[in-house]
Amino acid sequence: MIQTKITSCPYCDSRHINKKGVRNNTTRQLQLYRCANCRKYFTPLSGIKTKYSPELIAKVLLLFYQGNTEEEIMKILRSKHKVRLSRRTLGRWIANYKHICTFHPQRRKALTVFSKEKLITTYSFEHTQIYVFKKHEAKVQELSKTLGADGQRLSTYLQTVTEPSFPHSMFQNSQQRSSEVSFETLPFTTRSKQNTANDLATFGLYLAKRSVERHSMIEDFMLAVDGATVATEIPVYLTQNEMTYFQRRGFYLPVKESKQPITGHIDILQIRNGLIYILDYKPDARKINPTNQLLVYTLALASRTRLPLKLFVCAWFDEKDYFEFFPLHAVHTKKQNPPSEYRPK
Repeated sequence: MIQTKITSCPYCDSRHINKKGVRNNTTRQLQLYRCANCRKYFTPLSGIKTKYSPELIAKVLLLFYQGNTEEEIMKILRSKHKVRLSRRTLGRWIANYKHICTFHPQRRKALTVFSKEKLITTYSFEHTQIYVFKKHEAKVQELSKTLGADGQRLSTYLQTVTEPSFPHSMFQNSQQRSSEVSFETLPFTTRSKQNTANDLATFGLYLAKRSVERHSMIEDFMLAVDGATVATEIPVYLTQNEMTYFQRRGFYLPVKESKQPITGHIDILQIRNGLIYILDYKPDARKINPTNQLLVYTLALASRTRLPLKLFVCAWFDEKDYFEFFPLHAVHTKKQNPPSEYRPK
C-alpha cells in the first residue's frame, strides 16, 4: 500500500506520537502509532484522507519525476483525465512521497543537464517479441561515476545495446532463454527484507490497467522516481565459450553445454552502495525461486562488461516481499582460488 511518512497524528495533528508495535494487513506489516494527545491509535494508512484515487497520485508522481513541471502536470490531468488539481494538492503529494521517490534530491540538477525529452531514452527491440529498453541518462551519468572505471564499462555497455553492431539477431533466433535454464548451485544465503522496491511496485500496480502491463508499469515507475534505478529491460547474452571460461577459473557451473547462447532481458538494473543490483519483478515472489535466472543474468552482464562478480547483488520482489543474494556465493567458495581480481574475457 502507499504509505506516507508519519510526522503527526491524522486525527488531532499533534506531533506527540509514539510507536506501539505493528499491525498486519493484506500486503505487509504496518507500524502502529499512538497519539499522546488524543490517545488514538493509527497506522501510516490512517493518514491518507483524500478524495483522489491512489492511481491518480501515482500518475502525478510518475509525470513529475519524468521531468514535467507542476503546470504541465495540471494541464495533462485536465486534458487527458478530466481532473482539476490545485498546485497546493499536487505539491503536497510530491512532498509526502519524496521519501519513497528517492530521485527527488537529484531531479532539479538532472533537468539542468538533460531536457525532459532526453532524460529517459527508449529503444524497441524485436527479440522474438517486442522488448522496450529504457535508460535514465542522468542517473547513468552520475551513478556510474561512483564505480570508477567499472562504472564506465557498465555505461558503455548500456550504450552499446542501442547500436546497430549489437547482435540483435542472436535474440531473435535464440533457443535458450535464461528463464528456462536450470542448474545446481553451491549453498548460499538468501535474505528476506523490506525494500523501497516493494512500495514502488505498489505504485506501478496502481498504474497498470491490465495484468499484462504490470511489468512495464513497475519498471517505468522505478526508472522515473527511484534514485538508484538506471535502466530496464537490458538485453544480455552468455555464450558457451564464456561459460567454459568461468568453469576453468574454478566456478561451479554445472550447466549443460550448448552451441546456442543463453539470452535474456534484465528487468531492472540499479547502482547503489558501490554495487550493481540486478532486480526481477516476480508476482507472488515468496512462492518462486528464480535464482538460476538471476545468476545467468549476472554471468552474462559480467561477461559483456568485464566486471567481477563481487560487484553484483541479485534480487527478486513483488509488492509484498523482497529477496536478495550475492551471486558470487552461489558459484564460488572461499576454498577455491580467490576470484576477487577475476574479470571475464
